[in-house]
Amino acid sequence: ALEEGMVVYIAVDGFGGERGAVRLKTEFQPSPIHRLSVVTSDGGKLVSPATQPLKGNNGSFTLFVHNGVVQLKVKPQGGYVFDGWEGSINSMDNPIDLYVTKDMSINANFSPLVVTENFESGALDRNQWKTSGDSDWIVQSKLAYGGKFAARAGKIDDGEISSLTLEGDFSGGEGTFDVRASSEKSWD
Repeated sequence: ALEEGMVVYIAVDGFGGERGAVRLKTEFQPSPIHRLSVVTSDGGKLVSPATQPLKGNNGSFTLFVHNGVVQLKVKPQGGYVFDGWEGSINSMDNPIDLYVTKDMSINANFSPLVVTENFESGALDRNQWKTSGDSDWIVQSKLAYGGKFAARAGKIDDGEISSLTLEGDFSGGEGTFDVRASSEKSWD
């Protein structure tokens, strides 16, 4: 698709140093075209094959014939999640098949990944928890703070350990948690 007034350059190269005459015949059919501009916020990038080779006053764009279809797909960077499309469309779908029916400006939004856990699922399956040591951790409902469930170490004896670990690609920030310790009186 081309807009009125655009300049098109065509490069011709002879194969293996050959020379010859080149004739070019063009035929343009007037039809409605539309501009599509896609911008990503910090934390991700556009990975679909849709390119934006043209530059305008409002940034990069590409041209589509009326009702042209393009698939937009983005990928969050580590520590971020895709937060949806906004602008000419509003959607949480990724990828999304887009029918271009007008000039469109679309933003792909990303936000920092926030890891929260309250164990209210009743299991250690919400995040990638790892339990290790002499006795596995469990999620129980006998004693909890601010909900129905809490994680608890299994029974351990002298010299034994039990660990609950969450590993991930976290951005800078603060981590907080509630803890209750129970041990033998005058020993630990």
